[in-house]
Amino acid sequence: MGLIFAALVGWSLLMLYCLRDAGLADNGDFTRSMTVVASEPLDISPNWPTGNAALSQRRFDNYWIQFWRMDNTSAPTDPSSSELMFILGGLINRLFSSPKVLDMNYMALAYWGIVPLTLGLLWLWASRAGYSPLVYAAIAIPVTLILSSGDYIVYWKSFYQEGGMMVYAALCLITLVWFVESKSIPAFALCVAFGLLVGTSKPSAFWFPAVLVGVLALVVNGRLFNISVVGVGVVLVYASLAILPAKSSAENFNQFNALLDGALLFSDCPSCRLAEIGLPECDCLIGKTAFSSDGREFLNKHGAEISFASSARVIIAEPAIALRAVMFAANAMQDTSLDNLGHFPEGHDETIIGSDRERLFRWDNLPWATLFWPALKYYLFPRGWFLIVMLLAVAIVSVFSLRSGSPFAVVCLLCSVACLVSIAVAIFGDGRNDIIKHLFMSNLMFDCVVVSAIAWAVLRWFASPA
Repeated sequence: MGLIFAALVGWSLLMLYCLRDAGLADNGDFTRSMTVVASEPLDISPNWPTGNAALSQRRFDNYWIQFWRMDNTSAPTDPSSSELMFILGGLINRLFSSPKVLDMNYMALAYWGIVPLTLGLLWLWASRAGYSPLVYAAIAIPVTLILSSGDYIVYWKSFYQEGGMMVYAALCLITLVWFVESKSIPAFALCVAFGLLVGTSKPSAFWFPAVLVGVLALVVNGRLFNISVVGVGVVLVYASLAILPAKSSAENFNQFNALLDGALLFSDCPSCRLAEIGLPECDCLIGKTAFSSDGREFLNKHGAEISFASSARVIIAEPAIALRAVMFAANAMQDTSLDNLGHFPEGHDETIIGSDRERLFRWDNLPWATLFWPALKYYLFPRGWFLIVMLLAVAIVSVFSLRSGSPFAVVCLLCSVACLVSIAVAIFGDGRNDIIKHLFMSNLMFDCVVVSAIAWAVLRWFASPA
């Protein structure tokens, strides 16, 4: 097993090296979190160059920025547990590169650490259980392919919050397996703690701790059941605190998108729905985002008139909207490439990714191996109705298999439910805007369903402990 472990860790490190000249451009989200370690790009000042079209084009959307100034840091405007990963990346950069200039390739090392940790713990688990190297390889190889995916690695070299979410989700699932097998309180506590980190990594993940504790409640008993009940209470309080501030946002971008670029697009009579919620003059805004000139103008004047309750009222009046919206998001699944954002630095041969490019060749300068898992997802994995039915089936089978004691049945249950919830949150929380990026967690959870199902099947039918 040692040779397999070394080969897979070496492979993932090679993939990270091959992507040394690739990352993700900033769509405007960096500033709300990056200030814990960086103030502005090394060669662009100020950080937000308003009124300068040339600088704005260099700063946003088009180019990956590798180097950032580490001076004049401050508290973030959008606190997130993902900022812990930024801080860790900053410390690694200070140790091995520079105390003043942050190189995003060193930032990526903080995230890459989850690869040897996961593979090492799998090795330890397989060795202690007496499983053969073949069993270890059958589980470890797909894990490595996911963690070496180019579409995921580029998040590690950005200030997007999804990278932290990915690391915490992996740690949560690792400790969940430990807890199911050991029923120990430390494992339970760590699993819930990492679940809370997932929930606080990004506002749209607020629901994850509640789903996690609900799944844990199905597999605990005795005193641990009492602990889980207390955990549910803590999670509900936390969820309330996470949701309430969103309504006080000055501009309500998400609420605008959820209604006018979301729910109303799936209505048979959007003008009727607008009239019912007291916004009949907004017909011209349907299909536009809050970031358009018309959207910004409306929010400046009438932002307080739109909330998530507006979308809820529209859906209650026309329930078919909910089904159509979820199916729209489900059909957008299995595509993890953000073609609307540049992946390369300014001056690189290919700087802006075009959505009309053939998928396998859209990153001409990246090794094909980093695109193996994204291509597999895009071409072979289910979406739409097939995806929804499959996830429901996996969840049902997992519930009836909990008595078997397989930790991977529990992981399948958690990840299938989490994938379904995340799909709904993505479309109801921000409409069509950035739907591929907002489905990041849905895609990650589906990948975890695939890996845990493989592990479950391997252990059930092919593995026989020595």
